[in-house]
Amino acid sequence: MTSYQHNVDAKKIQGAIESELAAMVTDIASLVAGAKTKDGVTGIAAVLNKKQGTPTSRSNPGEPPYKQTGNLGRSWKTRKRGKKVGKRIVAIAGSDQDYARFLEFGTARMRPRPYVAAGIDLARPKIRKRIQMARKGVMRELKKVLRPVRPSR
Repeated sequence: MTSYQHNVDAKKIQGAIESELAAMVTDIASLVAGAKTKDGVTGIAAVLNKKQGTPTSRSNPGEPPYKQTGNLGRSWKTRKRGKKVGKRIVAIAGSDQDYARFLEFGTARMRPRPYVAAGIDLARPKIRKRIQMARKGVMRELKKVLRPVRPSR
């Protein structure tokens, strides 16, 4: 009976997996914020660009805000928080516009106009696709690292 051995370098495996996962997390944050894809803009930016408003028209409470200037949609950006935080890989999607949270959560004088969950839902198919790409990328890297070595007889 012939048996096979694997020469395994755990550091290479860990590096391959971490690299692919870090890229995936960053890409997912971009998709949520509103990355441009071959199908157009996705995520939160797409939700905020759906309905064109005028300076005097307002969205109804419970609906995403109408686009008036486009500043809110353009303000959504992503950033990585270092390469890793402990054992977690972190990427953040957010807006630097103060009124972003007022629209999302409302104020004492205005009912919410939520849009973040709708943006995530809109990006969900592309997120799933990116997760599948990452899985294939990890498997491809593992195949490179885990080459069977036939023992000498």
